[in-house]
Amino acid sequence: MQADVKESFELSTTAAQLLRIQTETNSACREAVNEAEQLLQETRQEEQNSAQLLNTAREIEEAAHAAMVAAETVLLAAEARLATALAEEASAVASMNPAAMAVAAREVFFAQQAYQQAQEAYEVARNAYEAAKAHRELLEKRYEMAKQALNLAQLMKADLETQCLKCLTQIAPLVEQGVSRITRAHEDLNKYHGEKTSVESLTKPNRTQRV
Repeated sequence: MQADVKESFELSTTAAQLLRIQTETNSACREAVNEAEQLLQETRQEEQNSAQLLNTAREIEEAAHAAMVAAETVLLAAEARLATALAEEASAVASMNPAAMAVAAREVFFAQQAYQQAQEAYEVARNAYEAAKAHRELLEKRYEMAKQALNLAQLMKADLETQCLKCLTQIAPLVEQGVSRITRAHEDLNKYHGEKTSVESLTKPNRTQRV
């Protein structure tokens, strides 16, 4: 009797274990796919943010380049003004005309100031352009990395979904077959136990019968 009960318990336990394995596998697959989806959303957001930052950086670089070109134009004009002022000053000195020399010297002074200011402005603009250019290059690298990360996340999720589907598709019929066989074995064991009990009750001597 105890052996029959033990066998029946073991069969029930085995069936429960098979079903638990299937449930845990389903749960693990869902969790893995959810995590992959979350990662995909994060990488997609990063790719979008990187694209927006890159576009802004390009616009800033274009504006900085335009400002540098404008500053260079002013610098060239100031350089030409200074050259003209120096030539006029030399001519005035050669003429020995005090009034002309005073006017020429005054123009040279202001031309030199304008040239110095233009030169400083150009250096500021050029440095700003170089900084904007370097920033744009960094953001281009970031955007490329973000695109690669997004591509990998998409491939990983797709592969994970394929593997999970394959695994679950293989497990389901095996568990179903296993549980079905265990159930039949359990029924056969119960039937055998019932028949055995009936036979024993029929063959057992009646102790109350008087000799």
